Amino acid sequence: MAGNTLAVPIIDVPVLSLIRPNIANGPWIAGGAVIQWYRGQQVGRHDVDVFFRDESQFNSVKNRLRTDMCDVFGLESSPPANNCQLIFNSANAETYQWNGFNVQLIKSRYYNSVNELLDRFDITACKVTSDGRSWYTNHPLTERHIKDYVLDMDRIMPETAVKRMFKYWIYGYQPTVDLIERIQQIPDLQNNFANSTDYDS
Repeated sequence: MAGNTLAVPIIDVPVLSLIRPNIANGPWIAGGAVIQWYRGQQVGRHDVDVFFRDESQFNSVKNRLRTDMCDVFGLESSPPANNCQLIFNSANAETYQWNGFNVQLIKSRYYNSVNELLDRFDITACKVTSDGRSWYTNHPLTERHIKDYVLDMDRIMPETAVKRMFKYWIYGYQPTVDLIERIQQIPDLQNNFANSTDYDS
């Protein structure tokens, strides 16, 4: 379901100009950064997670990031090269620190559509994407869960569920009783929690 216009803080406009997200065709910014924009808040400490339709799309954004070229307010700009630094690299993701943003380019898999991407998210509040002007979700509870800080998962991924529950609990979300009960049923719960990361599990 398409949403209303977002009030993205002006301080976050450069990262939108860099990534050039497109809800219909990708690339897609999804998850925590979009939740911040939905609330009219700047990204701040949250990663800007970027997902792609294919390798070509991934490389286009990566190349703009590494050359520090973006179109801000219609003006082509090239900040000093030290404004972009690769801070993490794995088979699943590359994370760059760029002009105060942590931009995480997800390469573990590519997506044929925005709905395919959002269906992969476990936390219902995170099933949202934006192009900087409007937001989109395909889940009927996402908007309410964002507004009311409800923490729920429509599917449990044992290798990451505990870590992600605590991460969003710290952000102020309240887990549902059903979610806690389902997580308690995860086999070998302690080992799954110790060895998990969001995109490198």
